[in-house]
Amino acid sequence: MTSIQLVPSAIVAAAQKRLPLYVTVEGVRLSYRQVLKLSGLALEGAGVLRTAVKKTAAEMPPGARDVYYDGTDAHGKPIIWISSSLAAAPKLSNVASAEFQREETAAGLLAVLGVGGGAPALQSLYGKVRFDANSRQKLGIELATAIEKMSEKVVKYSTQERRWMFASLTAGMPRSRVAQLLQSRGISATATKVGRGVRSTMLVSLPGAFEPGCYFSRNVTIAFDAAGRLYKMDLSQPIPDCL
Repeated sequence: MTSIQLVPSAIVAAAQKRLPLYVTVEGVRLSYRQVLKLSGLALEGAGVLRTAVKKTAAEMPPGARDVYYDGTDAHGKPIIWISSSLAAAPKLSNVASAEFQREETAAGLLAVLGVGGGAPALQSLYGKVRFDANSRQKLGIELATAIEKMSEKVVKYSTQERRWMFASLTAGMPRSRVAQLLQSRGISATATKVGRGVRSTMLVSLPGAFEPGCYFSRNVTIAFDAAGRLYKMDLSQPIPDCL
């Protein structure tokens, strides 16, 4: 399995800014950028699920009711188990669906790590795990949950930054002062011109929720009049970037 870039370039660019956000897995602190890459690995591992072997509910190990990674075969290929009860079940409840997706993500991540994929920090985590069913599944679930937790933290962080902007950048403020305040806050803005230069804008892109294969952001557009003074700010709806 070859590791490829599965995180949209716009999101990778946003990750260059070191957001003060971390999650911890087995005592190892992972940054926002590392978790974004982890979500890319999860999407890469999703392809392995197409070769999953069906098992009865009784054969599935504890802690892996729906999907399980069972290591590699003699040829080094990942082995995935999936419960046959899923096909026979009616529509899953929200809780059951969330658990299935978490186990599916965990299995995909472990499959990629099991064949040497992932950054050194993740490989180090994987190497410390005892190769029994419980320990392996525990790590997979922790990694999948780390993606969920980081997504929640990013949404909270961006909401705080957005509220700060709308409270602190007021009508009539000179463009230079707006730029100064944004810089002091560590917020990057892209300058653009509108029409023949009569008006100009600054565009701030705030990262949002994400999951393997789908990433969101929101834009704050800061508009200036001909005199270079702020006269309005607009917030976009969540912008999807899905693979």
